[in-house]
Formats: sequence, structure tokens, C-alpha cells
Amino acid sequence: GGFNGQMLNDIQKLTPGSCEKNANNGACEKAAPGIKCVWNFEKKICQPFSVTSKVASYHTCSRRGANVTSLCGRLTSCPSCLENTYGCVWCGSSCSHGRCGKNIKETNVPEKCEVAESSNCDKLHNCHACHTEYHCGWQTDEKCYTFVRESSNGTEKAILNDDYRVKCEIPCSSRTTCENCTQGPCMWCSSQQICIESNAYAAVFPVAQCMEWTTQMTKCRGLNCRDIQTCDQCQKNPRCGWCDDGSGTGLGVCLEGSAAGPVVMGQSTYLLNNTVCSAGQWFFTTCPACQCNGHSTCVNGTEKCVLPCQHLTEGSHCQQCMASYHGDPVNGGNCTPCFCNNHGDLCHRETGRCYCTTKGINGPHCNRCDESNHYVGNPEEENGSCFYNLSIDFQYTFNMSKPEDRHYTNINFMNIPVKPDVDVDFTISCSDSALVNISVASSSSPEKFLDENHKCGTFKLRFSHDDHVFGADNSTFYVYVFNFNTPFVLQISFSQHRQLDLLQFFITFSSCFLSLLIMAAVMWKIKQKYDLYRRRQRLFVEMEQMASRPFAGVAVELDAQLVIISAHTGSEDRRKKVIIRKKCHPTPIALEPCSGGKAAVLSLIVRLPPGEEEYTPAGQSGLGIASALVSLGTLCKGNTDVIKESCKLDSWKTSSNSSTCI
Repeated sequence: GGFNGQMLNDIQKLTPGSCEKNANNGACEKAAPGIKCVWNFEKKICQPFSVTSKVASYHTCSRRGANVTSLCGRLTSCPSCLENTYGCVWCGSSCSHGRCGKNIKETNVPEKCEVAESSNCDKLHNCHACHTEYHCGWQTDEKCYTFVRESSNGTEKAILNDDYRVKCEIPCSSRTTCENCTQGPCMWCSSQQICIESNAYAAVFPVAQCMEWTTQMTKCRGLNCRDIQTCDQCQKNPRCGWCDDGSGTGLGVCLEGSAAGPVVMGQSTYLLNNTVCSAGQWFFTTCPACQCNGHSTCVNGTEKCVLPCQHLTEGSHCQQCMASYHGDPVNGGNCTPCFCNNHGDLCHRETGRCYCTTKGINGPHCNRCDESNHYVGNPEEENGSCFYNLSIDFQYTFNMSKPEDRHYTNINFMNIPVKPDVDVDFTISCSDSALVNISVASSSSPEKFLDENHKCGTFKLRFSHDDHVFGADNSTFYVYVFNFNTPFVLQISFSQHRQLDLLQFFITFSSCFLSLLIMAAVMWKIKQKYDLYRRRQRLFVEMEQMASRPFAGVAVELDAQLVIISAHTGSEDRRKKVIIRKKCHPTPIALEPCSGGKAAVLSLIVRLPPGEEEYTPAGQSGLGIASALVSLGTLCKGNTDVIKESCKLDSWKTSSNSSTCI
């Protein structure tokens, strides 16, 4: 179904279901076949409500399944809470079923409702409706509030002064144009040419008398018939028709009208006006065969336009501008060239926004630099452009592979060297074919090209500080990369590193090496001195420890009294001397008990044998100290000068006679 100036014949038919198919009371009451069904308990059948004449013969709707607690909770005022059959009670500020909670005031009859609780201000949803009640006030949060004041009997409705009310906007009914209507909370009905409240549509147009409406200002232009530029769009508006100009090119005008012809608004109704458009040129439900928008004619009365189109247009119906032009050529519109400040050839066919070919230039007419991404310059100047400011000693990568980069064919860079006495190294690498121009300029000299149309693969250049003035004169290098197609990846860098001077390097290296050797020698001598000092200190400590050990003097008798005995041998008559020493018992010169007290190291002075001589030969030692580990228990039994006090094993000590013989 539908209507576009004439009734459409694609109506769908809906046939309601049958109530008789429901065999019991429960299924009959729950059925929804498109008509209301009731259970006839006299005939025990389910039948449509329209055929049941006797009310007593069917069950009325029960409230067994209703959630009265929820129904009561939805009521927001005291009168509405009490004036129903749900059994609700008013509990101070809310409605409940049955009874209120503990310590909450309960109201059962509407007469006892407080003034503030019986107000309907919260039901008024716009400023003008809110101010129709003297005690209601519209506030800045777009809500209507009740104002009360205290009295001797409690509270009563207050009369508000205008100073306490927000000033209302122009009411929707006073707005006479679509633009003015859509600026407020209103709805514009174009077919009725009236402005209404947005929430009043169903009440004002109960049977959809408003054929087209809008709440947005941007759609106002398309609501008037004369604003529509094509016959096809004109036919979609039920109140519009197309008046062809008779040129056979598709030109015409969209007017309000009917199947009989265009109409004009009289005092109270629309009037037919055939003088605006003749009957032969009026099309209310169809369009003329040729629709070339006035930029061509059709081939032998067909719908096919003669190509190419005229007036800088193209398309099957000459409906769009050619490349490098923009505008709306529909229904005789014009196309104008794209204006992009020589930084682009193409633009959007309708808006004219340019597609800039140099990365870093933006704006509707390629008139600004993308300063947020560090591009500087002035593209509006003659031969002006935007440059990416490269920092020294950094490598940059530019990846132009995104869909929005498809129009780029150029990119420009600049660099200002900062070290006046260091050469500049330039490096560039391109992922695809491109050309490179390199120039230099300063505050005192114009721009001069150093390299032109260089194929961009991977190459390096060095610029000597002897040929260019860096730093002080603000010399700037400019790099232009052009004639590339995206996707395209570019790496570029400027760097300043000092050259390696071999002579200076070896002198410095030798000096450092000799300095290190001298330092090592000095440190080695210091270490020697320190080690010698430590050895001397250890010797002093050892000697002090030795000097602090217990010691005692011992008298040693070397020559005892000799007894000479003469003897004769049996065969020889000669006298033989026999030396007999004086009897002497040797005593230890030291006894060092062990920790357990059961053993000790005993030391004696012994005389070494002189051999065949009577005395020890010169140059040899005749005495020695002999030590042995002895058991102290053994000494206790012997007949020596070592005595034992009280025969205790742990208290052996030498005789008090500090002398010994050998």
C-alpha cells in the first residue's frame, strides 16, 4: 500500500484468525488471533466478542494475573494512588500496595492528601504548559516543579512570581517556517505547513495527515517542492509534481500540485493554477523520458543521453561535473574549476574541497600547512609550499600507504645545520621511483639548486662547511621529492659528524697509552712500597708476639770433672787413658704440656758426638736441642729431677734447680 500522489496497488490483505479453535476457557482468554475472543460458559465455546450479545454469558476479564504491587509503585501522586481499585495507599512520598512500612505516615483517602502531593506539575512536559498552573514552575533542568508554602494547617500551593520561573521560548505554534521551527523542541510538518510539539504528533495527526515532517534544520531545504531539483525526487513527494520546460533535455521545476495540475494556496484551501504549467508539460506520477539535466539531448526520443555531455559534465544523465571541476550540474546547474593554489588538480565533485598532492598541505583549497605534524611554510604564496622540518642527526621514515594518501605525489623537507665547522651528510632512500631536487638558501642569498632531477633510489651526499655557511647565516637545505605514486615509503636524514683525523687520533692514542703506562708504573711502585711496609709491620708484630712469650734462663754445664784411669792392655806395655765423666743426671730445659694434660713435649740439650776427636771440630755445632713427645704418666714413675705435686697428672713441672748437665 501507500500513496505517492496516487494510490499504490500493492495492498496486503490481513484475515483475522478464528476464536472457535480454542477448546477451553484458558486458551480462549489468552488467544490473540487479531480479534477479541471470549468464552461463552453457557454454550461452552470460544467465540468473537462481537457476536456475543448477552454479557452474562461470558466471563469478564479477571485481574488474577495483575501485579498490583507494581501497579501501585508506578503512581507518583497521592490522588492517583488512592483513586483506583488496586488497593493502594499513599506512604509519605510514594505509593504502595496494602500498607506502608513501619513509622511511615499512611494516607487512605484522597481528601487527606497534602497539597504538594496532589499536584500534577510533574505531568506537564513543556514550559508553556507548566506555566498554565499558578503553582508550577519550569526550571533549567527542563522539568516542571510544584511550589508550596507552609501554612497553619500544613502546606498549601504557592503563587509563583515570574521572577522564579524560567522564561519560555517561542511556542511551537508561533513558529511559521521550517528553519525557525526546528531550532526549538518542535516538529515541522511540510505538507500542512505548521509547527507542533514533538510529543503531540499522534494527537494532532491521528490518521497521519502529515505526509512529511522533520526535526532537523538541515532537511528543511528538501521539504519544499521548489527545492527539489530532479524529477525522480520530485515524484517521491506526494504533494509535488514535475513541470518540464519542453526543451527535451530534462530541465524543469518541481511544484506543488495534484494529478490535475499545479496548485497554489488560497485563503483556506489549495486552488488549481494551470497558468504556471500547461497540461502537456505537467508530470505528477511519471517523468519525461529524457533526463539529461539540460546538458545534452536524448537519442531519437529514448532515455539515452547523447555523449559527451556539454558544460563540463559527465555521467549517463550528465549528472556530475568532470574531474577538476565541482558543482551541482543537476537540472541545469553549473560546474566551476577546482581552486587549489597550484597544489592539486582534483577536488570533490560537489563540495569543491581539494585533494592536495603535496603531503603536509591541507585546507579546503590547499591553503594551510599541517602544523600539528610539524609542517611549516605558506602554500598561498607564489611558488610557496609546506616543508617538514627535519632535526639533525635523526633518521625519519614516511609511510604513505593509507587510503587518504592516494593523491600525494610530492613531499618537501627542510633542515638547518647547527654546527658551523662540521660537514653535513645527507641520506635518502625511496621504496619506488621518484625524483629529488636539493637546494640551499640563507638569509643573505637566494635559493640555489645543488642537485636536480636526481633519481631517488638510495644515495648519500656530503656538503662541506667550507662551501656553505652553517649556523650563523641560517643556511637552510631544501629537499623536494616528487613524481612518485603511493603506496610509497621514504627514509631521509641529515647528520653532522666530525671526520676522524688519523694523526690527531694516533697522537691522542699514544699520549693516553703512555699516560696509562706511567700511571701503571707509579701504581706498581706504590704497591711495592705498600707491600714492603706491610711485611715490616707483620715482622714487628711477630717479634712483639715472640717477645711476649714466657721464657727463663737455663744454666748449662758443658765441662764436668773428668776422672782419668790408666789401664794396661795385655799385649802392649803402654798406658791407655780412659776418660770417665762425672756422674750427672740431665734435666729438661723445657716441658710443654698438651691441652689434655696427659702428654707434653719435652726438650733436652744434647752434645753431639765429636767423632774421633776429643772436642768438636771447628766450624761445627757441638750442641743440639732434642724434643720428644712424652706421656706425663710415665714421668711420674721415673727417678728424675722432674717432680709432681700431689701426683696430679695435670700439674707436672720442672725442678726448681734451673740447671742441667750434658
